Amino acid sequence: MSEAPAAPTGPAPTAPTPVPADAAAPRFRTEPEPMLAHRPPRRVSPSGLLNPPGRWRSLLTFTLILLLLLGSAFITAFLVYQQSAAQRVRDQMQDFLRQADGDLPDGYRQIIPILKRHADLLGREETGERLARYILYLALFHGDTGALQHAAEARSLAETRSRRKGQYYKTIFEIARLLVDRRHAQAQLAAEKALIQYPRSDLLLYELSLARAGLGSWEAAHSSLEMALILKDRTQIPLLVELAQLERRRGQLDQAARIVEEVLRRSPHHPIARLEQQLCLALARKPFGSAPAAPADGGTALPEPIAYRRQLLLALTALQFGDHEAARAACRGIPEAYPEAAWCKSRVFLKAPGEPAEFIALIPRLQEAPFPDLACTMMDFYLDRKSVV
Repeated sequence: MSEAPAAPTGPAPTAPTPVPADAAAPRFRTEPEPMLAHRPPRRVSPSGLLNPPGRWRSLLTFTLILLLLLGSAFITAFLVYQQSAAQRVRDQMQDFLRQADGDLPDGYRQIIPILKRHADLLGREETGERLARYILYLALFHGDTGALQHAAEARSLAETRSRRKGQYYKTIFEIARLLVDRRHAQAQLAAEKALIQYPRSDLLLYELSLARAGLGSWEAAHSSLEMALILKDRTQIPLLVELAQLERRRGQLDQAARIVEEVLRRSPHHPIARLEQQLCLALARKPFGSAPAAPADGGTALPEPIAYRRQLLLALTALQFGDHEAARAACRGIPEAYPEAAWCKSRVFLKAPGEPAEFIALIPRLQEAPFPDLACTMMDFYLDRKSVV
């Protein structure tokens, strides 16, 4: 027997929904859509541009970015300007420091105010030490005593880290004022006491040598200067010129000339060293240049260290040509504080004798300064007086 087919399982199919007779047939667009549709611009008022919150945020972001860019550009330009200005000051300071190393007084006068204004460039302590040295050389070596008005500021800068340094420079300037006032005995005592506390101070040794030279102890002054130069490796021009002056006074003309040549190699335009060289040549009876011209009327007077050497050179020149009156006038122009004043007048007196009382008045001053020809000068005077009698 054949089996009957199985009946399908699942839901029975539904009958299609009948469509009403009056329904319209669907319509479809058959025209292609244009790729770029043209839409007329919408008119927006200016007040409506920022109405949506997103536009406010965009504007604020743009403004902040613009301000940051402008601010960074301004700060960069300002820093570059500051750096270039500081570099210009450093270059200018280096030029003046080179002049100061040549021991030119104008260089000292120009660098002192610059160092005071820009003390942080070199460091306050080093600036104070440099200022103190320049002030001391200006006052004691170049004869510009007005430089001591900057002493308090130099001391204040030098004691930035150590009060001991402040006390040291206070002592230095106190002795300097004693030397300026020609109180050599007090200056010598103060310098010797200070050297017990500061035994390796070249400045104190320099001041001690000046005090001893002022008292006529030229050998002791020579030893003090030599010790000071050893401490500074013979780099300080004022100390070298003072040593040359002592050698000239002691009659060591060749040694003095060698020291002056060493100075002039390092500082060709040094005014005092040039005059010292001419004096050494004149005393050695060698050709020498003419003395520098005197300042014009109403001009600034020459500093004493230059003036006395100039007058002495004029006197030696006049004696060489036999012009005793001009030599006598030149000797009178030497300040009495210098031992060369009495020595010059005694030389002129022996060439053109005058009243004995003139020479006798010079004897105390001559005995204070042990010139090597002093004994011969005294002997010539007494022999001349005896022959006249």
